[in-house]
Amino acid sequence: MNIKDLVKREAKDYARIKAVCKHFNECGGCFFQDISYNNQLEIKKKVLEKLGFEIKGVFPSPKIWYYRNRMDYVCAFNKIGLRKRGTWKEVFHISDCRLLSKESNEILQEIKELAQKYKIDFYDFINHTGYLSYVVIREGKFTNQRMISFVTKSRDKKILKLIQEIDSDSVVWLVNESMSDVSFGELVSHKNKDFILEEFEKVKYIIKPNSFFQTNPFQALNVFKKIKKIVHGSKSVLDLFCGVGAISLFISDGVDDVDGIELSEEAIKCAKNSAKMNDISNVTFNVGDARKLKLEKKYDFVIVDPPRQGLGKKLCKKLNSFDRIVYMSCNPISQKEDLKHLEHNVVEQYAFDMFPHTPHVETLLVLEK
Repeated sequence: MNIKDLVKREAKDYARIKAVCKHFNECGGCFFQDISYNNQLEIKKKVLEKLGFEIKGVFPSPKIWYYRNRMDYVCAFNKIGLRKRGTWKEVFHISDCRLLSKESNEILQEIKELAQKYKIDFYDFINHTGYLSYVVIREGKFTNQRMISFVTKSRDKKILKLIQEIDSDSVVWLVNESMSDVSFGELVSHKNKDFILEEFEKVKYIIKPNSFFQTNPFQALNVFKKIKKIVHGSKSVLDLFCGVGAISLFISDGVDDVDGIELSEEAIKCAKNSAKMNDISNVTFNVGDARKLKLEKKYDFVIVDPPRQGLGKKLCKKLNSFDRIVYMSCNPISQKEDLKHLEHNVVEQYAFDMFPHTPHVETLLVLEK
């Protein structure tokens, strides 16, 4: 069982409207543009209720178009775009996507023309031949900064000619020589900066090419505000899976101290540099695997925002030594599974629509012994 199947089942009886995007029937990026946004929220609420959540409603996204701050565009078969709906083997060229920004559509067209000019061949992910595999565009929605990443399958320098003609705050060249179909790699070269900034209410964040940041900043800000209100006044807070320190830094002025733990060294480096840039001294960041840590220090709150697979039974047992947990999740199904192994009561629960026009929904639970 997955959230997409549950939403699809719930959506079958709802009236259809005309989709805004001309790529809707072809693209796999959006799921139900052809259902009104209010009905999308109602469908997600019903699915969460059937899963056992008790919520008053799903908080709508402040923006339902051009809300994403990152898109990973596949380069294959002489096309730059997204996968076709229902298959990973086919790619079609995007000309007017409504998710990232209007400018990104123009950038994609420019890159395609420059690739033809400099004879940049695209990567064939089926036969594992070729050169350029991904173009990743990231944007600081509150800073208007933009990063364009080119991911190649070899260290051949021919991409540098193309990069020199691209105008952006940050242009980076990443190399991933493995056969994996992924959009990250080793940073080999960059033009201008090798990072961009995002800003949430005067807190600035450094974002590097391979580091994660919440994809819908407009809604993420609302989630962070809610978390800040929940933990306000605490003496000590632990932030597991802290990434670039987004939540840790945001809540720092409402608590005595925060410890952030994250497996990615690049993310922790970003977090530490962001703390210095913001002159925040009551947050400590360390590289570590949350599932292997010995959690001996006592905290008033533990904040967890794990990957889609959830916390897992072993980490849940570790967390049972803490009285209060704030559990943010992008997968309510794995979150509900984790609740079976957590010896806590759910005292508050919220849902936020982080991804309009998709089946995904973000849930936030406050747990107490």
